[in-house]
Amino acid sequence: MKLLNWLFKRKKTRELGLEELRQKIKEKQEQSTKQLGEQIKQVKQAREEVREALKDLKNPKLADEKDEKVIQRVLSNKNAYVMHTQNLIESLEVPSEAKISELIEFCKNSEEKFEEYSKKTMKNFQTAQYLIGDELVNTAKKLHLLSKEIQQLEKNSKEAERIIRLSEKMKNLLDKIKAKETADKKINNEKTSLKNQEHAKKELEESLKKLEESKEFEEYNKKILEKEKKEKEVQRINTQITNLFSPLTKAMKKYAKIALEPELVEKYVEKPLQTLIKDKDLEIMKILKKLDKNLEKLDIKKEKLQKTRQAINNINEEKLTNLQTNRQYLKSKLELIKEELSKSTIQKKIDEKKKEIEAVEARIAEIKRKINEIQQEKKIDIEEEKKEIENELFG
Repeated sequence: MKLLNWLFKRKKTRELGLEELRQKIKEKQEQSTKQLGEQIKQVKQAREEVREALKDLKNPKLADEKDEKVIQRVLSNKNAYVMHTQNLIESLEVPSEAKISELIEFCKNSEEKFEEYSKKTMKNFQTAQYLIGDELVNTAKKLHLLSKEIQQLEKNSKEAERIIRLSEKMKNLLDKIKAKETADKKINNEKTSLKNQEHAKKELEESLKKLEESKEFEEYNKKILEKEKKEKEVQRINTQITNLFSPLTKAMKKYAKIALEPELVEKYVEKPLQTLIKDKDLEIMKILKKLDKNLEKLDIKKEKLQKTRQAINNINEEKLTNLQTNRQYLKSKLELIKEELSKSTIQKKIDEKKKEIEAVEARIAEIKRKINEIQQEKKIDIEEEKKEIENELFG
C-alpha cells in the first residue's frame, strides 16, 4: 500500500503546474526558514541548560569518603571538567543573523570542538564520577542534548540551503520560460529591423554606384592619373639633375678648398637638385669652367681625370636651363591639378557613402547575432528542467 501511495505521489508531482510548483517551493522555503529559526532557539536553550547544570556541578553532593586525598583528587578533576565545559559552551555562540553557509560552518566547527572536548575531559569525568553523581550525569546529559541540537541545526541548515537552490533554479526556469514566450516576438522584431537595414544597404550601394559612374568621378580619376604622370616626370628630371652632378662630387669637394666661392660649390656637392633650382643665373657654369681649368691641381687620379672632364663637358647652359624650365612648368601644372583635386567633393562623397555602408553592415551582423542568440534560447527543454526541480523537491 505504501508503495502505491509513493507511486501516486510521484505521478501527482509530475502533473504540477509551474505556478503550483513555484508555490510548493515557496512554502517549503518558508517552512525551512521557520524550522531553522526554531532550531537556533533550541540550540541556545540547550546551551543555557548546560550553563545551569554547571552551576549545580560547582557545589555537588559528594558520596561518603574519609580519605581527604581522594576527595581533593575528585574535586580537582571536577573543577577541570567544569572549566573545559565552560570554555566549550562559550565557544559555541550561534552566529546572529548568520547566512546559512555560516551556520553550516558553525555546526561543522562545533562537531570538531566536541570531539576535542571529549578527549580532554574523559579522564576528568571518570575520576569525578567516583564521588559525584546526579550533578555530573545531568551536565553530561545536557551536553549530549546540546550536541544533538547542533546536529539538528546542521541538518536544518543544509535543508534550507537545498530549498534556496531549488528556489533559484525555479526562478531561472521561469525567466527562461518568459524569455521563450517573448522569443518569437523578439525574432520578428529583429527580422523587421534586418529587412530595413538590408533595404538601406541596397539603397546606399545604388547611390555609391551612381557616384562612381558619374562624369565628375571620371574627371576626378583623370586628374589623379594626370597628377601621378606629372609627378613621375618631375622625378625623372630630378634624377637627371642628380645624375649630371654625381660624377663631379669628389672633384668639387676638393675644389671647394681652393675656390673663391666655396659656399656655392659645397651646396652643389651636398644638394645639387635644390641648389640648381635656386641658381637662376646659373652661377654653376662659371664654377664648372674654373673647375675644368684646375683639375690637374686637385690631386685626382689620372684614370678619373678624363671621366671628370667628360662629366663637366656634359653639362651646358642650355641643358640646365631646359631642366630648370621643364621642372618649373611641371611643378606649376602639378599645383594646378592639386588645387582642382582639393576643390572636388566627389571622393569625399564616395568615402562617406562607403562608411555608411560599413555601418549598416555592422548593424546587420549584430541583428543576425541577436536572432541566432534568441533562437538558441528557444531550444531549452522546459519540461526536463521542471522534472529535475520536482525530483529534487520531492525525491
